[in-house]
Amino acid sequence: MSNQKIIERIKKLLRLAARSTSEGEAANALSQAQKLMAQHGLKDSAPELSDVSEAFVKSKSQAVTLPVYLHRLIGMISSAFGCKPVRTQDAQYQLGLTFIGHDERPDIAKYAYEVLERQLAKARKEYLKTQSKRLKKSTKVARADLFCGAWVMAVHEKIQALALTDEESTQITEYMHSMHPDLQTTKARDVSLAKARGGDMAAINAGYKAGQDVNLNHGVNGRETEKLTQQ
Repeated sequence: MSNQKIIERIKKLLRLAARSTSEGEAANALSQAQKLMAQHGLKDSAPELSDVSEAFVKSKSQAVTLPVYLHRLIGMISSAFGCKPVRTQDAQYQLGLTFIGHDERPDIAKYAYEVLERQLAKARKEYLKTQSKRLKKSTKVARADLFCGAWVMAVHEKIQALALTDEESTQITEYMHSMHPDLQTTKARDVSLAKARGGDMAAINAGYKAGQDVNLNHGVNGRETEKLTQQ
């Protein structure tokens, strides 16, 4: 039996021990789990046994330094689905995000990011079409960044963060330290109001209005069955 199969077997037994309404069944499952853990040198606190997983999504933006609005979008999604984000690369050195969390949450966060990043990129492109061709590129970029920041703010106001228990938070942190030991803090590219050249409020208002058309809904009974729709 491979190490992964052993870990999955132990996790299954631990879940059964925790959820079974039969004291005998729960005790038997826990005993079997403990024996397997002892045989393979695993402790209760081992990250492999915590049901923590991760999901990678390639980002449309391959810039080393992401703009502030994308940092906020990443933080918003991570909070909404009870995950923690890590900036990583895939095997082809494509930059992206790894969402780390319990059970199916990372996969849902990945899906949410893919959908919202795509919608945001489309909204940014449509906004840029409304800007005069006579404007400098730096002015257009600054206004588009302000537009995107307001778009993310509008979406953020519609959702609630999924609160993690202390145990869940600790398990995710231990998993990150174990699986991603060389983490570093990343910086964001800030927005320049001066470069917007008087178009800052118009850009913000337009972005906020566009962001209000996005819905991000939690599923019922705490299940992560969220829906992403564009009204």
